[in-house]
Amino acid sequence: MEYIGSRWWRFDFHTHTPASLDYGKDDHSLKNTVTPRSWLMDFINKGIECVAVTDHNTAGWVDLLKVEAESLRKDGHSIYIFPGVKISAHGNIHILGIFDPSTTADDITRLMGAVEFHGTSGDSNAVTEYSPQQVLEKIVRRNGVAIPAHIDLGAGLCKAYSSHTLKQNLEHATAVEVVFRHEQYEETEVKSSPLRSYINLNLGLSEVLSSDAHRPCEVGRGFTWVKMCAPTIEGVRLALLDGDVSIKRSDLYPDDPNIYASNRITGLLVGKTKYCGRGRDFETPFHPWLNCIIGGRGSGKSSILEFLRIGLGRKSEFSEYSFNSEIKNTFDKFAKKPKHRGDDGVLRDDSIIQILYRKDFTEYRLTWEYVNSEIKIEHYEKDTNEWVLEEGNILTRFPARIFSQKQIYDIAKHPNSLLKIIDSTDSVDRFSWESNWNEIRTKFLQARIKYRDLALKIKQKSDIVGQLSDVNRKIILIEKSGHAKILVGYLSAANKKIAIDEFRSGVENKLNELKSFYEEFLFEEVNKDSFAQDNDSDKEFIIEATNLHSKMMARRVEILKLIESGIGDIENYNAWLAASKINDEIKINTAIYEAHVSKLREGGVSNPNEYQLLVNLRKELDVKLKGINNFEFELAKVDKEVKLLYAEMIETRKLLTSRRRNFIEETLKGNKLIHVSIEPFSDEQFLDSGFRKVISREDGVFSNDLFNQDDEKKSGILHKLNEAVLESSDDIDGCIHIINNFKRGLRHKGNANILGYNLSKRFVDFKDSLSPEIYDQILCWFPEDAVRVRYLDGKKMKDISQGSAGQKAATILSFLLSYGEEPLILDQPEDDLDNQLIYDLIVKKIQENKSKRQIIIVTHNPNIVVNGDSELVISLNENKGMSEILCIGGLQDLSVRHAVCNIMEGGRMALQQRYRRIMNS
Repeated sequence: MEYIGSRWWRFDFHTHTPASLDYGKDDHSLKNTVTPRSWLMDFINKGIECVAVTDHNTAGWVDLLKVEAESLRKDGHSIYIFPGVKISAHGNIHILGIFDPSTTADDITRLMGAVEFHGTSGDSNAVTEYSPQQVLEKIVRRNGVAIPAHIDLGAGLCKAYSSHTLKQNLEHATAVEVVFRHEQYEETEVKSSPLRSYINLNLGLSEVLSSDAHRPCEVGRGFTWVKMCAPTIEGVRLALLDGDVSIKRSDLYPDDPNIYASNRITGLLVGKTKYCGRGRDFETPFHPWLNCIIGGRGSGKSSILEFLRIGLGRKSEFSEYSFNSEIKNTFDKFAKKPKHRGDDGVLRDDSIIQILYRKDFTEYRLTWEYVNSEIKIEHYEKDTNEWVLEEGNILTRFPARIFSQKQIYDIAKHPNSLLKIIDSTDSVDRFSWESNWNEIRTKFLQARIKYRDLALKIKQKSDIVGQLSDVNRKIILIEKSGHAKILVGYLSAANKKIAIDEFRSGVENKLNELKSFYEEFLFEEVNKDSFAQDNDSDKEFIIEATNLHSKMMARRVEILKLIESGIGDIENYNAWLAASKINDEIKINTAIYEAHVSKLREGGVSNPNEYQLLVNLRKELDVKLKGINNFEFELAKVDKEVKLLYAEMIETRKLLTSRRRNFIEETLKGNKLIHVSIEPFSDEQFLDSGFRKVISREDGVFSNDLFNQDDEKKSGILHKLNEAVLESSDDIDGCIHIINNFKRGLRHKGNANILGYNLSKRFVDFKDSLSPEIYDQILCWFPEDAVRVRYLDGKKMKDISQGSAGQKAATILSFLLSYGEEPLILDQPEDDLDNQLIYDLIVKKIQENKSKRQIIIVTHNPNIVVNGDSELVISLNENKGMSEILCIGGLQDLSVRHAVCNIMEGGRMALQQRYRRIMNS
């Protein structure tokens, strides 16, 4: 994907075509077989994008190659021709003259005439009448880049001249071509390098490496990485003047330096806001590396940062990273819809902010609209050329860091706010840690609830044992009276009587039902109206039907007689039963029981039938006792589980501190300017408020007992806890021991002394009245870690609290620039900083990190733009009350350099100091 702004280009400064007489060397057929297209394709296949055509004393193939390169670009190839020539100056010193792609072969031919070359075109042996110094000067005067060729080899300056003459000849050189570096010669043999005289001169010229290809097989064997915005001679010239920042030899940097962070913002669109995008949408691209937004007062450069904050869903970060409500209030005044013309606010009902965000190889579009204040996520589907809606968490899926100068200064005043930033890094990953922590904490709280429930059930054991004793005593009393035996006889007799009565009543009821049915039941005669009296067959049927009816009626009478006979049988049965032995047994057992009951009542047992109830109750109580025994076994298991979970909580909490410490150690390794340490459980800022939240007393009472910050000498159990933990901060297990003692002191009923501090009776009564659930929350509570930041004041490390405003901000900025791969967006971070601090703590960090993360800075300091080597400069302007882009591009763009000079105080000086010898402005 192409970006506006600077990038690295593969550049071959020294090549030959068949226009050179020595092209092909021993293979003379190449002159007739190589075509302009095949010649260019060899470079394309090697990834070379910029080719300086430098044939010996001729530009014969320049125009042909320019035409073919344009055709190849239309086919999608990135290839650019820089017309040039390799001039054999007087003394047979070879000089490369390279010009802008717009230059023609005729222009170079005129140059050859100007240096008085009268030899054969393409011949390397014919020389000019001009000296190397004069040839170099002629090339520069014609806006070309003048490079003495292979100065360490034959036909090179170092082989022909002494150091004094060498310096004189290099006066007008833009750079030098060095085939083998000084170190390579010296590794083979000490003092063997032909570059020794040149090195001693310390001229600071850029050294380029080229292929000097005379055959296709030599293409790509050497090239130079050149950093520029576009393939122009101006870009090349400034890169060469810039030196190592913009020039890299392929033998030292074989890998592509165009490395971009996987997450980066590629564009911003703002529409229909008060001062931006009202008539026409405001749009700007962003480069993957350093982007600097500049502009005069009122141009809206800081508004860009706030629009990015809104579009990336980062409005809530004010409360996370800052304790200064004024910062948030200022933003809230900006990010609102004004109620009237003079009111604050830049948003309108139809305001829209759209951000293009690239993750690896996928382009996303994030759209925020005022009408719903939600952010819509879409990804670009290349196959269908469409934007496809999808779900996701904007904060986690599209990471970014956004800080204003006031936020940075506020963080410097409250270093513990850095924890939020530290915790959000991949190496600490507070999000996944917290998920694991909450799972363990939930299990611990559930185990504690289960423990209390089991303990409550076990507490009933003594009541059940007493109740069982009473039941057994009653059962024994009843059993001694013989009640059980009599009751057995009585129950047996009663059961028999019930069975006899049920049998007898069942027979009687069924027989009575039959009698009632047949008394009412009659058989109907056949309907004779349907049959003719004079028909023989009808007559015959009527006779037979009448005969059947008579028989049925006779059978009914017989059935009724049988029923009456059955009733007689039942009466005979009842008479027998009344005199039977079993009836006598039932009467005897019933009489014995009634006499027994009467006797027990006289003895004080009101309900002898209670025996069975008591027996049943005893069974229930036995079952409960067995259950309680099981509960006791289960309680032991749960108690062990509670202890293991608490130990796991401690280890998990220690892990967070360990991750934080490891992150700091890795991030600031080798950094001698700042020192950041994590002191476990030692945070004082949130100690009181955090603990009060746990015990549900956020009203400020009991300040003397908890944490009194009003006195010159702080007091309270939390202050004692903080003091004790700080003394043991090097021993994290020692800190845990102190915290556990603190918790035990709170849980101990009536305890009025915790960690050596005497509590008031009111607070002791309060803590003793806390519910078990709150005590469980206390067990889950641990003080937060403290962040201590120190900086080097030139002599020794000092705590950040002792620094000036600039030193504080610089220290925090240095830390923020020391880690991370997500886009970092800063608003005027240089405020309160002097130029030395800006260079030491900002510019150096930017240069170190911008290939790993995208940086967007709103700035008015030219040193950040120029010395930070901003790949993209966005210059804003205010026009009729609206923000607009004045110019956009890299530092090689003339319009951008003009903006830096005109808008930024000290901009011209910064550019002159960087591009040491010239600056086209």
